[in-house]
Amino acid sequence: MKKIVTSFTVVVLFLALLLPTSLASGNSAIIDIVVDPYAFNSETGSTSINYTLIDVDDGNVSLEIYDSDYDLESEPIRTVNGGVQNSGTHSIIWDGTDDDGGSVNEGDYVSRLNVSIGSYKFTLKWEGSGTLDDQFNRPYDIVVDSSGNVYVADTYNHRIQKFDSNGNFFEWESLDIDDGQFNCPTGVAVDSSGNIYVADRGNHRIQKFDSDGNFLTEWGSYGTLDGPFDPFGVTVNSSGNIYVTDCNNHRIQKFDSDGDSLTEWGSYGTDKGEFDCPTGVTVDSDGNVYVADCNNDRIQKFDSDGKFLGEWGSYGFLYDGEFRNPIGIAVDSSGNVYVVDFSNHRIQKFDSNGIFLGKWGSYGFLYDGEFRNPIGITVDSSGNVYVADTDNDRIQKFDFDLESVITSNEVDILIDNTAPEVSIITPVDGAEYILNEPALAGWLADDSLSGIASVTATIPDGGVIDTATVGEKTFSVVAVDKAGNQTIETRTYYVRYVYSGVFPPIRSDGSSVFKLGSGLSVKFQLWDANGDFVTDASAKLWLAKKNIDGTFGEEIAATSSSSKVTDNEFDYNSFVNKYFYKLRTKDLTRGTWRLRIELDDGTSKFAYITFQ
Repeated sequence: MKKIVTSFTVVVLFLALLLPTSLASGNSAIIDIVVDPYAFNSETGSTSINYTLIDVDDGNVSLEIYDSDYDLESEPIRTVNGGVQNSGTHSIIWDGTDDDGGSVNEGDYVSRLNVSIGSYKFTLKWEGSGTLDDQFNRPYDIVVDSSGNVYVADTYNHRIQKFDSNGNFFEWESLDIDDGQFNCPTGVAVDSSGNIYVADRGNHRIQKFDSDGNFLTEWGSYGTLDGPFDPFGVTVNSSGNIYVTDCNNHRIQKFDSDGDSLTEWGSYGTDKGEFDCPTGVTVDSDGNVYVADCNNDRIQKFDSDGKFLGEWGSYGFLYDGEFRNPIGIAVDSSGNVYVVDFSNHRIQKFDSNGIFLGKWGSYGFLYDGEFRNPIGITVDSSGNVYVADTDNDRIQKFDFDLESVITSNEVDILIDNTAPEVSIITPVDGAEYILNEPALAGWLADDSLSGIASVTATIPDGGVIDTATVGEKTFSVVAVDKAGNQTIETRTYYVRYVYSGVFPPIRSDGSSVFKLGSGLSVKFQLWDANGDFVTDASAKLWLAKKNIDGTFGEEIAATSSSSKVTDNEFDYNSFVNKYFYKLRTKDLTRGTWRLRIELDDGTSKFAYITFQ
């Protein structure tokens, strides 16, 4: 397993990492902007803003979303960072949420695409190997206070050096274990009151000073419990809480400003929230904590109490976002994260979610902007970046040279989370129609926001409803609007026969009385809506005897005395256009019986007879 954090001896691999190319062309443009789809449902989908860049090299692209009534003073409700892009066709996705991750309201929005073209430019350095004032022996870390003063952990000279923003010198120093003296300080941080915190690694402690170098307090010792540690990096949040990377204990420790332990998290490993020698640590304005997980070649992000929020990075040296021992880390006022890619001799810049934004640096010691195993990094309130160029024994300062900003024409977007309205006029739910009865479908579909994209119905509006067969049927209308919202309306209706009623010798009034053992004909006719006989229906006969209390007993299948009848099914006689059933009565008993004629249109017809 590779290690760099114990002796910091590494094999240097030359990387031809050029400074970002700046664009000088005045013909740069954003063209062919298309929103696909223009309207979308933010609860189920997203929209893609597609565009083409021409004459752009290393442009930082961002998409800004505004309310439809915005003006030049308005803040975007959402900014989506597209990262570094070059000429060609690209797209950025918006999911319909704001910068806090909440869903935005339904309505009209305006998107604006921006491209900024520029690079970090070398502006200043102070250097020199040695032990004199403003000379260095492997400086590890650097921090800038609110007044622009620069503090450098001059590690192998066992001191802190203080400079103004132009490199003019002040000094702290000494080698001992007493208060205010150091043994290989590796980290330095400053709070909002100007107090300085030093990770005095060789003495396994944190020391706290005022801005003039007066000793205030200390805490820590060698060990693995809460408090004892192997401190490497240190940072302070806006509440004055201190975060320390406990490198060889593979954890982060959090303290209040007096050194009282608040919490700690982490253990050795490669899973989320585990570390392999964490080194640099920084905190953004929201209190999120970013850790350079050095030997795991990644950055991990946590909330202020150590809850895991995300990670990015992997081992490599060819592609953006790859690391070989990320060791130093800083965040600017916009939440952008700067990572010192130690063994790749470069600086990489990301947004707060790990989207790559830019890089600069290459291996070397002759020219400005070259690095040899840099470790520390900080950003001042003006956006200037300071780098501790460790093996070159120097500090380098960079600012961002913005050459141009291209703002696209605005493109409208609609969020429509409301499904279309569908109204079915006919058929009415539960309606009954006669076989072959002409009936027209009637329905309406409307969407007041994005409009109707498609409607699919069982029958088109004004078309003839299906009454060609009997039974239960469904009628549906499916409407989809241009945002992808869908409404399905369904109605159930029924198609029936015209039933003649039972013919004599059975009377429909239920007064028929017969003698047991006689053959009894049960017969009826069926028609459709045109008055035509229905000849292909299916019907069965069922019997149930009336009890003394007026209820009917268990229903049984009728038995026929006719050889033409199968089981209890009626036989159709085409000569008289009637359905017949020759009921066998000798097996029945005296009393009143209910006859149920079961039709295949889903209905049952009843008649009542008495046997003496």
